[in-house]
Amino acid sequence: MNVSRYFADVSNNNANFDAHTYAEHGHLVVAIKATEGLAFVDPDHRTWALRAGMVHIGVIHYHFARPDLGNSPEDEARFFLRNALHLTGGRDYLALDLERATPGGWQHDPSWSRAFDEFIQANSRFHTLLYATRSTLEGGQGWLKDDTGNLWVADWSSDPDVKLHGYSVLCRQYTDGQLGPEPHEFPGVGVCDGNVMRGEMFVRSLRQSHCG
Repeated sequence: MNVSRYFADVSNNNANFDAHTYAEHGHLVVAIKATEGLAFVDPDHRTWALRAGMVHIGVIHYHFARPDLGNSPEDEARFFLRNALHLTGGRDYLALDLERATPGGWQHDPSWSRAFDEFIQANSRFHTLLYATRSTLEGGQGWLKDDTGNLWVADWSSDPDVKLHGYSVLCRQYTDGQLGPEPHEFPGVGVCDGNVMRGEMFVRSLRQSHCG
């Protein structure tokens, strides 16, 4: 079977996730929205995460941050873990989707995401994979605990990956299903956000795909 560096990013905004078809086409990972803020649990997360596990696909379970509502990072991290941690397997990641500024502006977000990551590390076996745009990441330092960690960068251009001291880019969202390069459509999903794994993540996912 051919394997692919590409993976889809899905949520209840997507109509379908056929894990068997997706896996048959060589995809090793899928990102699935789990929660948002302090109240929203994606209704498809549990079912799709279990389906992915049954065909040995790694899952990036992600939380959509809402610092703009005044929520504390610890409360949001606790809510995320309560709803996602029991669904994680050995191939999986936990990610923070950081797209909204606080009322005070972007300058507050590095400390917010760092506190979120500190809670995740203290209460699970995971370190947070941080999803954010290139411009957001370049606008501040200290995004994750100890100024180190792994990034999932949204950048729909041909520019090289962002480089921040101490951080590693594990994957890149290269399209929203319309803008950015192909492919925009994935077997078993359809048109969706598209992502590509970078070296370390691809090697790990490839190795694990041969163990299950």
